[in-house]
Amino acid sequence: MRHSGRNVLKSLMGKSYLCIFIFWVLNLSAVSADDSNFKKVDQDLEVYDQNVHEMKVEFSHIPADINDKSWVLQKLSHMVKVDQYMRKYVSTPYTQNYTEKEKAYFKDKFAPRFESIDVENTKELKKLLEVYKWFTISAFGLKADNEA
Repeated sequence: MRHSGRNVLKSLMGKSYLCIFIFWVLNLSAVSADDSNFKKVDQDLEVYDQNVHEMKVEFSHIPADINDKSWVLQKLSHMVKVDQYMRKYVSTPYTQNYTEKEKAYFKDKFAPRFESIDVENTKELKKLLEVYKWFTISAFGLKADNEA
């Protein structure tokens, strides 16, 4: 039986697509299996998430009043507390002796958390600066000036 060039090409393309599909499925299952191997990292990220959540809930109980300098001082302190906790947590892969793969996984999973805190704090600081030009030492004290 004789095959035309077109039939051979169709046959090969079909096999190519099948190979690509099989490779894709195997790759997905490898990634999924790989993610499940980072339980230590996932647990550390859960601890981070829970601690940040608790800090936010604790602060949320303080009635917000942007015109109250006492509240502004508490808000600045809260923002710094969350920010410094987040920045310290960046060292977790080294303090917990992660493998290189765990470090890469942590970096990938932690980066959006890091960015979220930075974006949120910047937004909140801008809101405060709409009311106050700056948190001067004379009006707010040295701590607020440093925290801002």
